[in-house]
Amino acid sequence: MLRKIYNKFVWWRYKAGAGKYSSLLRMNAPLKNSAAGIERCFILATGPSIRTQDLSALQNEFCISVSNFFVHPLFQQLQPEFHIFAGCHPPITEDTMAGWWKDATQFMEGNARTKVFIHAADKALKDKYQVFEGRQVYYYCNGGAYPVDFTLPIPGIQTVVHIAIYLAMYLGIKEIYLLGCDHSWLQHFGKSMHFYEEKQHAFVRNNYSEWSSTKDMGDEFKAYANLWDVYRAIRTDAAATGTRIYNATPGSMLDIFPPKDFSQIVNTSGGE
Repeated sequence: MLRKIYNKFVWWRYKAGAGKYSSLLRMNAPLKNSAAGIERCFILATGPSIRTQDLSALQNEFCISVSNFFVHPLFQQLQPEFHIFAGCHPPITEDTMAGWWKDATQFMEGNARTKVFIHAADKALKDKYQVFEGRQVYYYCNGGAYPVDFTLPIPGIQTVVHIAIYLAMYLGIKEIYLLGCDHSWLQHFGKSMHFYEEKQHAFVRNNYSEWSSTKDMGDEFKAYANLWDVYRAIRTDAAATGTRIYNATPGSMLDIFPPKDFSQIVNTSGGE
């Protein structure tokens, strides 16, 4: 699956609402450089390549997970510092989003460590369905510009992985590794593939298809171009701030960042 997470209507709605979200965004101020002493961070996405990797080596590492990663059998063991959700956007309905969050809330039971990031526009939805109760929840808003500042709208995004990278940079971490960022939808056009069985996603159980708005390969090519543009902008900003980003996803189509072998990374610098 590959498409713009936010269509133009949603993007403008969020951008126009940034002012009313300012009180929520100001709560992010203490996060700035709060992990500057952390050597490295692993961003855990949901691509099928994750099946081939033994993530138990990350138990003592600083991790940020995204999307449906909470269904991973090692989620409770890894206890990521943050878990990030993309905002509710068409054609996802309120009920579908709430069902997904309820799933996540259950999977996170007994794990008090992981903080949640959701879009500020979705706070009312969170409160309505009483999800993530008793858990630290932070909010973001997109449609901003560099440098990354979570007390303001963050730069443009197309995938939740972009938000995770922005967050790691805002936290002050200078070495970032991407896992599960296969970006290989062109290789299985029209078919959803992740590290988990598709029925493990609440969206699928509610008859949602990631491909519902994709007409043909031309749509996908355009989406790829936009996705790569955002990654290039991130690479430029990372270079300016001395941040190193590596892609540790085997077989990934993402060629913006230098590739790294995951097994070699976790066997160095204290990895076990």
